[in-house]
Amino acid sequence: LLDGLSLESMNAAGAGLNSNNVLEKYRQTYIGFRPDLVVLNLGHNDPLEVMKRNLPQFLEINQAKGIRTALVLEPSPIEIQEDLQGKYEVMLRLGREFHVPVLPLNDYLVSSHVAESGNIWWDKVHLTSYGNRLAAEWLGPKLRRQLLPRKTSFLDSL
Repeated sequence: LLDGLSLESMNAAGAGLNSNNVLEKYRQTYIGFRPDLVVLNLGHNDPLEVMKRNLPQFLEINQAKGIRTALVLEPSPIEIQEDLQGKYEVMLRLGREFHVPVLPLNDYLVSSHVAESGNIWWDKVHLTSYGNRLAAEWLGPKLRRQLLPRKTSFLDSL
């Protein structure tokens, strides 16, 4: 229970999985859990064309079922940012198109005050436990806002 908000989470990540694997498993299994919020953090394991094909399918499924979605720009050390730039652009475009938030976790983790605060990376892809803690502390409040009841305007009630 967090500020009156009861939460239950499931991590559907797996080593080496790409959006083909995750989309198939989502359709077959995870959608049956009727999630309130799906957080997608894709990037390193997908070729750009595969992400362009699969990510809209996640968003279309969730939109049709009224499931809120948040996209996370997958973090990576500054040395390999260029490898993900096209994928970030796809996620930003789809976020605008589907009206879903795109959370720039990457920008936070590579900012100088965070990057210099300790050992964040095990390698060029994986966060250390300290890096994961930083990511959770940054993402938590942003994801919580996605779960709060949506405010309606006066016009919505007419």
